[in-house]
Parts: sequence; C-alpha cells; structure tokens
Amino acid sequence: MVLPTGLKTAEAAAARFFAYMAPTGNKDVVTSKVLITAILNTRDRADFAPGNGHRRGALIAAIASIVHVASIKGGRDVSPKMRAMIETQFPRAFIDQFLLAISGERDKELRWMKDGEERIIYVTDAVFRAPGLQDWAIAAWPAVRV
Repeated sequence: MVLPTGLKTAEAAAARFFAYMAPTGNKDVVTSKVLITAILNTRDRADFAPGNGHRRGALIAAIASIVHVASIKGGRDVSPKMRAMIETQFPRAFIDQFLLAISGERDKELRWMKDGEERIIYVTDAVFRAPGLQDWAIAAWPAVRV
C-alpha cells in the first residue's frame, strides 16, 4: 500500500486527512466539494510532494477516493496508470471504508501528537473508535530514514 509505514487502515488515512488536509478547526461534515477543495489546496504544496510520507499518503488516499467514485459514476475517464494504482494500492473496500470514515459529524476530539506537538483534530466517530488509533495518534512519527 502507498501509505507510509505505520497504521495503514482506512481510519488512519482519514485521521491523516483530518490532520493535514481538512479545514483547520472546522468540524463541518466532509462533502465531496470539501474533499476536492482539500486536494486542490494541497496537491502542489512542497510538504505534500513525493517523499513527504504521511501528508502524501493522505493526499493520495483522497485522490484515489475521488477518482474511484468518479469512475464508477462514469463522470471521468481514468488513465490506465491511475486505475492500476487504485486497484492495487487502494482496493474498493479500503476506499469505501475511507469515505465512511471521513463522512459524518466531526464531533470527536482526537489528540494528535504525530508531529511532536500536541494538538486536537476533529474526527468522526468511526475514526475515533477505530482499534488502536488513539494510541497511534499520540505516538510521534519515527525519524526519517536516509
């Protein structure tokens, strides 16, 4: 899977999305418009470029989800490279679970210490209750290997 080493569940990808891509301090429900806006606002930023692990993982999961939904609805042609990436790295079950995890009220406060400082991110109940996720969210990322 394209997601970095660590918790690789759909709920963890959703937590990464909430931490790095969702509107800050905003507890609004994530709609397709919010998801697309978040992708457009981050895809060209240096801190989301390849090699930036968890931020990049959140971006790719969001893109794969939007492209997958668009291809099912027939609203967009999907390149063979993108289709292969979705089929091998983000199977339908993962995408369905990711979309469920980012959908709904973001009324749970999750302590996020992955970047070395504690902050609160607002997540859905599905993310908050995912097994092991709260413990994972307060453990800092391991040092980058060179």
